[in-house]
Amino acid sequence: MEEPYVACAGSDASSTLKQKRLEQLIGDIWAFLEEYLTLLNTHGAEFISAGHWEKLVPVSVRPVLLSLSDEELCDLPLGKAEFKNCTTSNEEFKTGVQWLKSFIQAALQFHMENTNTLQSIDTVLGEGKVLSEGREVVSEAMCQKKVHEVGLMSEVVVAMCSACSADLVIDIGSGKGYLSCELARQHHMPVLGLDSREGNTHSAASRDSRLSKRWAGLTRRQQRQQEMKKKSSQNSSSGTQKTLCEKERPSNCDSSVSKLVHNSRGNTDDVKPKSTTLERGQSPSSGGSSGVCDHPLTQDIEEQIKMCTLNQKEKNVSESTVDSSDNDIKRHGNRNNKVDAETTCFSPVLDSDGLGDGEAPSSVPEVVQQNGSGPSSSNKGLYVPVTMYVQPDMNVRNILASTAAHLCRDRPVSDARLLVAGLHTCGSLAVTSLQLFIQDPGAVGLCSVGCCYHLMEEGFSQDTCGDVDSHFPLSQYAKRKQIHLGRNARNVASQAVHRIHASRQLQGGDFFWRALLEVLIHDLELSVPERIVGMRGLVKRSKCFYEYAVAAFKKLGLPSEKLLQGDVEALEHCCAGDQLKMTTFFQLKLALAPVVETLILADRYLYLLEQDCVADAHLVQLFDPVTSPRCCALIARKKSL
Repeated sequence: MEEPYVACAGSDASSTLKQKRLEQLIGDIWAFLEEYLTLLNTHGAEFISAGHWEKLVPVSVRPVLLSLSDEELCDLPLGKAEFKNCTTSNEEFKTGVQWLKSFIQAALQFHMENTNTLQSIDTVLGEGKVLSEGREVVSEAMCQKKVHEVGLMSEVVVAMCSACSADLVIDIGSGKGYLSCELARQHHMPVLGLDSREGNTHSAASRDSRLSKRWAGLTRRQQRQQEMKKKSSQNSSSGTQKTLCEKERPSNCDSSVSKLVHNSRGNTDDVKPKSTTLERGQSPSSGGSSGVCDHPLTQDIEEQIKMCTLNQKEKNVSESTVDSSDNDIKRHGNRNNKVDAETTCFSPVLDSDGLGDGEAPSSVPEVVQQNGSGPSSSNKGLYVPVTMYVQPDMNVRNILASTAAHLCRDRPVSDARLLVAGLHTCGSLAVTSLQLFIQDPGAVGLCSVGCCYHLMEEGFSQDTCGDVDSHFPLSQYAKRKQIHLGRNARNVASQAVHRIHASRQLQGGDFFWRALLEVLIHDLELSVPERIVGMRGLVKRSKCFYEYAVAAFKKLGLPSEKLLQGDVEALEHCCAGDQLKMTTFFQLKLALAPVVETLILADRYLYLLEQDCVADAHLVQLFDPVTSPRCCALIARKKSL
């Protein structure tokens, strides 16, 4: 029986139809968004000083926004607000309600799930090929979010490798090697991990070394869990054994082998978190953090916030900073500093027998077999992390020949068939992975999940024009239209809209002190850098706005003696009403976040379909949007040679 990825008659016609639909979608989104680019490119720090409320919110809409309850404000960006308190005979108020409803409905039609652009992963790769029930994930030093992502991504990559006859995986922006280790150890896939930072490569090697030493114990634990599950199934009628198994099975973030539920990327309607809404008028330092802790979907969100907070306190520093380090590495993974493959510092994976960093990459230790069934044993040599800046025109075969020729087990390195993968590759690195897939004749498949859109370079922004090396827009159609967004608009697209909604936490108000600081700087006519960073941490360390202002002035090298406590407190009192306005303004802008993301992803999707060498491409929702906000993956394959 044919694999779903085998080229068939009519595939070119299907690709052409997709291109036309995507061009129509991109054109419609641009026609809608162009009117709101000024709104999208606002920054919370300038909300008061630049008069965003007065300049950008229609007069009739202002009282409507301020009349919404906290619950309705939380529901507004996803179009679920019911406007219960908006019944009045005032004509201007009615006009504002109608404008707001029309705005939200217009935005909703361009949320990705409403555009008829996404395809089912089972349709793309074949029913039963991926997302199997009861899969196990090696979750050493991984939070629940990462377990969710790695479990799903690894199975998709393995299925694609089988369908495309790929020999090995190139993990772009591999970071600490979570996906790479999973592919190598659980699925026996050879993986070359490319990352821009030497420290991250060493961390990946160190983690793989720890897994080697613990693999026998992890295997035994998995066997026990499988035995308990079998017993539970046999005694399901009484329910007693099932309860016992649930108590014994490790389920928190510290477990080394975690079970993923098959429908974890499915419906989230059953998740009913307790309200943790920021009270109106509450100061940024008095609680109501805007962040939401990672959580599995099967438990209450507020309880998971408490659990994960306790777990993180108990973990060591390296484990508690897993995600931030991973993103930081990928953020720097696409610099334009070209690195020669022969002079780059390569770091082979550490093995359980204690091989040091100086071990020759070509030395492949003999695999040590462990007793028992379950996951593969050591799998030494199947994962090789390499430190290198990723470039779209880099020669992957040179890297393989120099550092990991043993990964090509069935054919010479020169004939290796590669699958390019990237799990949350930041900013322009996601685009680079697409370009590498296109230009490398040996790359036969692609599975890419991007993030951090604000870190991309645009070709038609205010300070550049038609830069051929830009990362947005990519498609010829969008380039002809000279579509542009702006950094702040792309930053809005990076917001976790579904997670924010599930948390029931209002956003925007945490920028209140930062906005007041901007007013102080402006009133005192002080000179500061165009972009000020690192201010958020001061909020948590300050008991009041005056303390925050003094600390901020010192951090910026400004004369703090010019701050008179009475004047500062008077400013805060005078602008107290602006905090609620900031919150409602942010929720209004948040409704456009999925629209901008749809535009960016549709442009990348169309770019792939425009390439003559691409047989077909698909955009799928791979992760749950609450657990993993950047949840869509681009999947593509090359035409047969």
